[in-house]
Amino acid sequence: MRVVFPKIEKDIKVYIVGIGYETPHEEIFRACDKWVGHVDGMVWGDGRFDFFPAKNDYSENGWLDAAEKRYRDSCDFVGYQFSGRQVDKRQMYLDIAGKKKADVAIAVDTDEYLDPNYLDFDTFYRNLVFLMDTTKDRMFSQWVYIPSRKLWARQGNEFPGGWRPSVKIHKKP
Repeated sequence: MRVVFPKIEKDIKVYIVGIGYETPHEEIFRACDKWVGHVDGMVWGDGRFDFFPAKNDYSENGWLDAAEKRYRDSCDFVGYQFSGRQVDKRQMYLDIAGKKKADVAIAVDTDEYLDPNYLDFDTFYRNLVFLMDTTKDRMFSQWVYIPSRKLWARQGNEFPGGWRPSVKIHKKP
C-alpha cells in the first residue's frame, strides 16, 4: 500500500494554554520549555480551585511572573488570575486564546512535559493540519500517561493509571 501526504503549507496560530496554583517554577518550566519556538503564544492562569483548601485565592510563590519573564521574549504571553471551578478556569484560557485569534489551543497541565525522545513538531503539525482540514471536529485527543496512585498523588482529578486519550487540542477556541 502506498500512502502519500501532499505537501502541506499553511500558517496556523498556535497557543499552549493552562492553569496552575502554587506551581513550582521548575515544573512550569519543564511543562513549557520544549514548546518554545513551536508555538505563537502561551496563556496561563493562576488561581485556587474551588474545592482546594488554601488560605489564598492566588499563588504567592510567583510562578506566573517567573513564566512570563522566561517566555515573553519568545512568544506572546498572557497571564491572568482567576479562582474558581476548574471548568470556568479552563473556559477562560480558551476564551483568551480565541480573542488572540488562535487557530489552535493546546491544553498543557503544569505537571506534564514533552518526552525529549518524541519531539517531531513537523509531523505533529502536519498531521494536525490534515485533521483540521479534513474533519469537522474541533477537539482532538493526545495520548497521555497517568502514573499509578503509588507514584503520583492525585490533585482532585480521578483518572485511571496508564496510557489514555485525553482531549487536549482545541480548534478555533
